[in-house]
Amino acid sequence: MADAPNIPEIPADWTEPEQWVWARIAAGETADLNARDRNDDPAFEDLDPMEANGWTQNRRLRVKFLQTILFYGHKLVGWVLGSFIVAGLAGTTQRERD
Repeated sequence: MADAPNIPEIPADWTEPEQWVWARIAAGETADLNARDRNDDPAFEDLDPMEANGWTQNRRLRVKFLQTILFYGHKLVGWVLGSFIVAGLAGTTQRERD
C-alpha cells in the first residue's frame, strides 16, 4: 500500500489478505475484512464468524502470520534482555575497582 507511511517490509510469503491486514495495522487503521469486501462489492453482506459459509481464501489469515505480528515485539525484547544477561555473565557490566 503506497499511501501508508513507514510500513515495515512485508515478507514475500504472506498472502494477499495478510498483506492487506498488515498494511492497515502498520498505518494505525482497523483491519476490517467485512469493510474491505463491502468496498469491493456493495451487495456484500457481513459474514458471521459462527457460520462456515462465505469464508473463502481471500479472508484467511494463517497461524504463521498471526504469530509473526503478535510476537514480534516479544522477540525483540527477548534479544535485548538476552544481551544484558550475556553481558552480565561475561562481566562486561561491572566497573573496575580501585
